[in-house]
Amino acid sequence: MRIPDDIEELVLAFMEPEKKNGLMRMSRAEIDELIMREIACAVEPGFLEKSPDKDSFPYRVTPRGREILQMLAPCKRSGR
Repeated sequence: MRIPDDIEELVLAFMEPEKKNGLMRMSRAEIDELIMREIACAVEPGFLEKSPDKDSFPYRVTPRGREILQMLAPCKRSGR
């Protein structure tokens, strides 16, 4: 199952910089695996939570996580 973009953005935003080295050379499957290994960096502070819907992705963005995504949006558009 593909990781939703908003969840991917949150995890990448809070992942340690040295763990993101080589993202440009990774395959989509390798990136998805890295994000799933590091998903706790967004779950622990309350930006993601377990999803009660068994048919969807196992995590969902919390309201607090949506606020962070809104703050990150201008940075993403400017390329920072």
